[in-house]
Amino acid sequence: MALTLQPASFESLREADFHVADDLPVLDDGLVPPIYQPSERYAAFKDQIRCALTDITSLADECHAPVLVVTHGGLIKTLVRVIAGSDAICMRLCNTGLTSLEWRRGRWHLIHVNLWSHLAPEMRTW
Repeated sequence: MALTLQPASFESLREADFHVADDLPVLDDGLVPPIYQPSERYAAFKDQIRCALTDITSLADECHAPVLVVTHGGLIKTLVRVIAGSDAICMRLCNTGLTSLEWRRGRWHLIHVNLWSHLAPEMRTW
């Protein structure tokens, strides 16, 4: 069975040109520092991701169908942080792991993070 998908490219889905983790808050006792201010480049990257979310939902509305997005780990991790409203969340994602989100009832639902069962163990790389 072949999928009949129409490919589209969005600049808002490009990966950061810096190591995102370097710009995340360092936590003491598991709490976000109360005065944490994201760097300019990280704040701009989060704005880019908000645009990506708008692009994705607009495309889904136009197509009246789910949208498949292929992008990079740093973007996916930051997208989860944007949706959760916290820069204190960090995760490791396997290369070619699958993350699934749904927009329902006016909010994002994180369905799966880093599914890797489709990969043979020797192909599970970071």
